[in-house]
Amino acid sequence: MSKKSQLIPWQKPQPERKLPEGLRGIKSLSQLEVAKLVSKIARMTGPEFIASKDDPEISTLEAAVISVFARAISKGDYTGLTVLLDRALGKAPTVIPELNEESAELERLKRLSTKELIEMLQSEPKQVGEKTDV
Repeated sequence: MSKKSQLIPWQKPQPERKLPEGLRGIKSLSQLEVAKLVSKIARMTGPEFIASKDDPEISTLEAAVISVFARAISKGDYTGLTVLLDRALGKAPTVIPELNEESAELERLKRLSTKELIEMLQSEPKQVGEKTDV
């Protein structure tokens, strides 16, 4: 099923997000190669990072990744870095919290109305140590 057939009639199609110009070569690399490249640059010290930006011996792809890191650091633009990390590490999975007996009971209590809570409290036996009317 194509993307166009999934659109609701009043929705406009969203353009696909393209890779930044400098990172187009990253598509041909494996996930491990990208992870090694990102790791290498992320582990650089400040002076190493600055020196590598001006090094004429580095590959174009390394220069592009360094510029993505530099842009994220200097301007706070993390879009390119997000693309790199998604490619290197994979997208973060959505974590569904594990429900145990206590959390399930809390969820059930949250859904009760005020009237239901009052009825429940009135029908519950008194707690140990509480004064009782005799």
